[in-house]
Amino acid sequence: MSIEEIIYNVLSESEDLKSIFGDNIHPLTSKKQKLPALMYTIFLTDVNHSKNSKSIMDIYTLRLHIFSEDYKEVIDAVDIIKELLDYKELVDDDNNILIDLIRFISYTDEYEEKPELFNRSIDFSIHKVN
Repeated sequence: MSIEEIIYNVLSESEDLKSIFGDNIHPLTSKKQKLPALMYTIFLTDVNHSKNSKSIMDIYTLRLHIFSEDYKEVIDAVDIIKELLDYKELVDDDNNILIDLIRFISYTDEYEEKPELFNRSIDFSIHKVN
């Protein structure tokens, strides 16, 4: 299972996030979404390997973007996401480790597109030992 699939499953299966976003949790795309929306992107930021071996550990950045017309929904979603992901190890049904560690990095209010739209972006690092 890919990192993208694992993160999508964790976010989309959270009942707390569903109560805010419904089924409007997607990878970041250029399509317009109805609000509130949670979109995310994942990119590889570091590969740790030795001279004679393949990657020992990959580090990814997970960037989540929360959009809402209600500032309270944005703040509630940030709290839920931090509780859901920060300092977590993710395992499958057979207790195999899928992701070794997820760590909160920071959050920012990046976009000021219009005053009635609130946005917060949250960054996490994902550590996966191969």
